Amino acid sequence: MSRFWARILCFQPRFEGSADQRRKNLESHSWHNFRYEDVYSEAAEALPPLITCRYCNAFAESNAATWFCGEAPAAIPYSDLPKREKPVS
Repeated sequence: MSRFWARILCFQPRFEGSADQRRKNLESHSWHNFRYEDVYSEAAEALPPLITCRYCNAFAESNAATWFCGEAPAAIPYSDLPKREKPVS
């Protein structure tokens, strides 16, 4: 993995509750379309909008969305994850 992606890639723990609780958590968010060009004037091309929560900024397709709004644990940076040892050949 390149150092660029290792700096920005984070992992969000998955909510381990019941399917019903996950559904209620998804409904607790206030979803809207986020458009890069509305926020970042330097965006050179029109990128597809993302669906994010207005309050906690969780992406609708992420593990953070399965937690109640604002209660998702902090994301873990890739650099802080335990490293696997390379197999000996």
